[in-house]
Amino acid sequence: MLNQIFKIILFVVFLTSCNSDVPYSYRIEKTKILKISIIPRLSFIDDLNNNFNSELIAVYKGDSHSKNYKYKIQITDLFYSNRSHLDSENIWDELKDVKAHDFTNDGRKEIIYIYERNDSLFLKCYDLFSDKKKKYLLDKYFLSVKKLDVDEYWKGTGTIWEFNDLNHDGYDDVLINVHANYEKLPRGVIAYDVHNKKELWYFPTGTVIANIEVADLNNDGINEILLSTNSPGNGAVANGTDDMHSYFLVIDETGKLIFKKEMGGVNSSTNIKYDFFTSELNKDLISITSSGNYYTEGNNPLVIWGWDKNLKFYLQKENNRLSLTNNYEILPYRGSPHIFVTTKTEKMCIINSSLKVVDTLGKDNNFTSYIGSYDLDQDGVVEYLLCENDTETAVFNSDFELICTMPRVFKLFEIEKGRDQANGFAVIGLNGTISEISLSKIPLTQKFLTKPWEKIIAGLIIANLLFIFFLYYKSGNWNWYRDQLKYFENSAFAVFVLDSNGKVVTCNKKGEEILNLSLDKITNYFAPNLFEKMHYEIAQWIGNCLNEKQNSKSTFKIRSNEVEQTLEIHLQFIFSRLGRKEGVLLVMNDITPILQSKKAAAWLTIAQKLAHEIKNPLTTIRLSLQRIQMEYENKPELKENLEELIEDSLNEATRVRKVVDDFMRFSKTETDNPRSINIKELIQDIVNKYLLTMPNKIEIKTEIDKNLPAITVIESQIYSAFSNIMDNAIESIHQKGSILIKMGMAEIFENKSVFGIREYVVIEISDTGCGMDKAVLDKIFQPFYTTKEGGSGLGLIIVNKIVEDHGGTIEIFSKKDLGTNVTIKLPVNHFNSTNTKIG
Repeated sequence: MLNQIFKIILFVVFLTSCNSDVPYSYRIEKTKILKISIIPRLSFIDDLNNNFNSELIAVYKGDSHSKNYKYKIQITDLFYSNRSHLDSENIWDELKDVKAHDFTNDGRKEIIYIYERNDSLFLKCYDLFSDKKKKYLLDKYFLSVKKLDVDEYWKGTGTIWEFNDLNHDGYDDVLINVHANYEKLPRGVIAYDVHNKKELWYFPTGTVIANIEVADLNNDGINEILLSTNSPGNGAVANGTDDMHSYFLVIDETGKLIFKKEMGGVNSSTNIKYDFFTSELNKDLISITSSGNYYTEGNNPLVIWGWDKNLKFYLQKENNRLSLTNNYEILPYRGSPHIFVTTKTEKMCIINSSLKVVDTLGKDNNFTSYIGSYDLDQDGVVEYLLCENDTETAVFNSDFELICTMPRVFKLFEIEKGRDQANGFAVIGLNGTISEISLSKIPLTQKFLTKPWEKIIAGLIIANLLFIFFLYYKSGNWNWYRDQLKYFENSAFAVFVLDSNGKVVTCNKKGEEILNLSLDKITNYFAPNLFEKMHYEIAQWIGNCLNEKQNSKSTFKIRSNEVEQTLEIHLQFIFSRLGRKEGVLLVMNDITPILQSKKAAAWLTIAQKLAHEIKNPLTTIRLSLQRIQMEYENKPELKENLEELIEDSLNEATRVRKVVDDFMRFSKTETDNPRSINIKELIQDIVNKYLLTMPNKIEIKTEIDKNLPAITVIESQIYSAFSNIMDNAIESIHQKGSILIKMGMAEIFENKSVFGIREYVVIEISDTGCGMDKAVLDKIFQPFYTTKEGGSGLGLIIVNKIVEDHGGTIEIFSKKDLGTNVTIKLPVNHFNSTNTKIG
């Protein structure tokens, strides 16, 4: 033993004395430049006079009691010793946007800004360095607005978006995004010639512009302007065009429309980018549309567009199965461009040129937006900055490994500090502080182990710690995990002991039985991976518990050897007497018998209600028959009334039969086996059946994805469920109306999931019938509740049970006099993974 300890000491000393391959840590170092009360949204840093020295273009909000100005633009030299103020511009009106650009082709930039006065928008541009005197190139309104009594929120506003020589006169023009209430100021794009002080054209869009790109798509020397728009949530109320869609638009340099494509419905948002993606030779045109839910109008979330030399556009490649936002960038990843896009669960997923998700950035982190790429440590390789949870900025290296974080920054700029000094980077913080930042790579041994004797001492200390650790476990804790299991070896529960990293150390015999594996094939497996092979959602739940480091309990329904069981699972973290986390105890208990007894008690209550439902009509039948007997014996002349009495009796008997039939359907166990079917054909068969018998006043329309996969279901149950929904839809339409059936796919990102995505088939059935108010909607899944004459009140109960048995969900939305929408989501591989979570 002493020989082994001596070897450990020598090994540690050797490691601590090595100077090569020392691990590094990273940190962001900040040097405060200025702390002033500016407006971060409008302020920026730039080299205006091309003297290799950056200036701060700071925008201040005026004092509410001051009569001097409402806003002030002040230009300050950041790195000259006296840090002089080069210029200031007082603005008495509402400032909308500020930018800097060279409009005179003299190598220096002019200040251009938009302000609003008396419901009109003005564009102002001035040259700060013309003969050492400020010279105004432009000061005039570019769009007037009607005087209306509206809220301040709807005041006309404009954003300076893009600079380009649109009229080929040798001077750049400016593209302005106009956004306001449609009746006041129509939304759209204005092209303005600053040099000649005139508007070139105005292109109205109706909906809000999300992005503008300028590109020569067909290489003819003439640029095209690419627009993407957002659909406002209030749709026709605000945009004045009765238009509630988002669009992808292409216009030429004169403002004429070349191409227009509707992308999404209410609350949708489309964003386009023109960049290298599928090839290093030619740029691609990519659009992502984010909608309010998975299946609004238009279902092309991720599209790569193709076009010919005549600018005829077509869908080259698409993926409509992802739930994405339109917040994305195209960045290099593993040697080729990839799309980095935020999902609706605020995960940053990475998509390759085949439009497949290949990775998720920072598994357990929520990255909400991309800030930019900068060589922060000046080593020739860029780092990438992303916003995390809107509170921090995460810094990634070129391999997209997280290396450090810093507080959330509003903007980051490259700065010039003089001809003889290297450029740097500065940030404008949320509080208006201007700071220079740099990324430092720090060896872990920078502050210690600099001398040989220090390394030897450090090695001896580590060796002693290892020796103490060894003795501690040798004294009785080395077999701690297996010691825990001896109490449960013959237990009726399945017990698994995991180490602190989530790997299975051992389990009892019941654990081997429930997994149908021997102990040697269970140990040393990461628990979520082990259970994934049999039960997807159990594996997911265990992974989440281990990540969150919290004790938890849940219930799952599984199918084992063609027998359905219900498992109650407890996950408990266990600590030693010294307070150290030793491992995890996972206990599984089969509570099927307990649930069956509870179910029997519940059925007793239902049976009592059923007996009550049967008793009343049977009483009517009995009294009717008795009266027939009496009337017929004493007054034969009343025989003609027998038909009406008999008809009443038969109607009541029929109602009893329907209640009993529905009850039996609800209570019996389905004996059919699940099998893989074409769900599209099944739904089409149901539609065809109703087309033959349905009144002409009702129209059935379908929108079905052609690429739906096969799905494993119990066919007779699914047929029954959708037939019931169709019956309800038809019965709800009293006058002329329609039924719309939509089918598609959804790949849902499970929140905090260790496995990522699960595929669902989504079926929506919408009708324009009478609808339901909230009071009725809240009771539709209560047994025997019905609003239909002669209804049993069990139809939707049966539908709900079928959907739940298939691992799916059902959602019903309805409004009185407007109609009803039923959305059913069925997992593609439910019976393949043989599990359903029920608690």
